Amino acid sequence: MTISYPASYPASYLAPAKVNLCLNVTGRRSNGYHELVSVAGFTAFGDTLSLHPVQLDAGEDAKTDLQITGPFATDLQNAGGDTLIAAAYSALAMHLPLDRFRFHLEKHIPLGGGLGGGSADAAACLRALIEISQASISPEEVAKIAASIGADVPVCLAPGWQLMTGTGTSLVRLTPPEHGTLHCVLANPGIAVSTKDVFARLMSFSQDEAARLATEQTSALESGAFEKLMAFGNDLQAPACALYPEIADLLDQLAGLRSDFPSDYIGRAMSGSGGSCFCLIRSKEAADRAASHLQDYGIWATATAFVSPASPL
Repeated sequence: MTISYPASYPASYLAPAKVNLCLNVTGRRSNGYHELVSVAGFTAFGDTLSLHPVQLDAGEDAKTDLQITGPFATDLQNAGGDTLIAAAYSALAMHLPLDRFRFHLEKHIPLGGGLGGGSADAAACLRALIEISQASISPEEVAKIAASIGADVPVCLAPGWQLMTGTGTSLVRLTPPEHGTLHCVLANPGIAVSTKDVFARLMSFSQDEAARLATEQTSALESGAFEKLMAFGNDLQAPACALYPEIADLLDQLAGLRSDFPSDYIGRAMSGSGGSCFCLIRSKEAADRAASHLQDYGIWATATAFVSPASPL
C-alpha cells in the first residue's frame, strides 16, 4: 500500500529544546529506571527537520536518507548520526505503511547537553510522518511508539509546559498564567555529558513524596511562581558538577548575571542531566544582552523564549 500525499504540506518542523526547570529523583525501579518529578518547558530555539517523500522504484524497500547540517552537524556525524530519527521512522513503519523519505536535519542543539535534542528530533519525525501521511492513529498509540524510542520522546511530542512523573513518560499538560513571555538564556560548557554516569553518581533520592512534589510544582508553574518552581532544584546537578567541573563553572557565570540584570534575573540551573544550563530572564532585551555577554567569554549561549503549548497529536 502506498500513501497518497497531499499536494502541499508543512515540509519543515521545529524540534524545540526541552528545559527542565526542576527535576527531583524520587526512587529507582528494579529494572534500573529512575522515578522522577519534573516540570519541563520548550523553547523557540531548536533543531529543524525537513522531509520530502521520494518515489520508490518497483520492488525497492522503503528507507530513510538523512542529511545533517548546522552548527553541531560535525559533532553529530562524529557520534554516528542521529539514530533516533531512523528509529522513529522504523517504529512508526511497524504501525503504518510509509514510503521512502529524504530528511534534512539542521542541528542547533548541543549534543549530550540535557536539552533533549535527539528526543526532540525523533518526536518531530513522528509528528511530520503522521501529518503528511494523513494517518489515522490514536494519541495513545503514538505515545507508546514514542516511549519505545526513548524516555524523553513522549514529552517532546507536543512541545509545551508539562509535568513529568514516573520514568518521565507519565505526562500532564500545564498552563502558566498569561502575563507575558518568559525568556531564557541557554548555555553549554562545550562538553557531552553521560546521563548514565550522572545517574550512577547520584547517591540519594528526594525524601519528599512524589505526589506532593507533583502537586506543588504544578501549583508553582500555573501561578507563575518561577522562582519557587526553580527552588525545587535539580537532583542531578550536584553529581553532574562533581563529574564535570565545567558545569559548576558555567553555573557560577550564570549566577553572576544577577548583578548585571537585577530587575530581570529570575534564577539559573542545569537542565536535565546536563551539561547545558539556563537562566530565566524577564525581558527579551536582557536575555539578548546576557547571551551576548556569555558569548564574549567564549561560552556557547543563545537567547530564546518558552513557547505556548502545542496542540496534541
